[in-house]
Amino acid sequence: MISDHNFLMPSGGRESVSSKLFASSVLLNGANKNGDGDLYVGDLSYFCDENHLTQLFGQFGSVVSCRVMRNYNHSKSLLFGFVTMSTAKEAIAAMQALHSQMYMGRKLK
Repeated sequence: MISDHNFLMPSGGRESVSSKLFASSVLLNGANKNGDGDLYVGDLSYFCDENHLTQLFGQFGSVVSCRVMRNYNHSKSLLFGFVTMSTAKEAIAAMQALHSQMYMGRKLK
């Protein structure tokens, strides 16, 4: 199983390989027992919240849940989050369309 921290995509030419690994992981390991597609979303804007992610990923299917990770003491965004789509197929479509795209001034990973 590929661990989540491998998805912090390095800059410089290896994104396409990482994207393929990520897509494979969503299909094989990211789908939970209900067939849901879990996605890690990195390099979010400080201003991005769960409503923004739900709207963005909702273009590709049904968003079951999403969460922007925050600093416990200060409630500041840690600039990453998780989105669960209703199917692995929707998760892959969202990942393929949004990976490396600019959103709220930052390139999504």
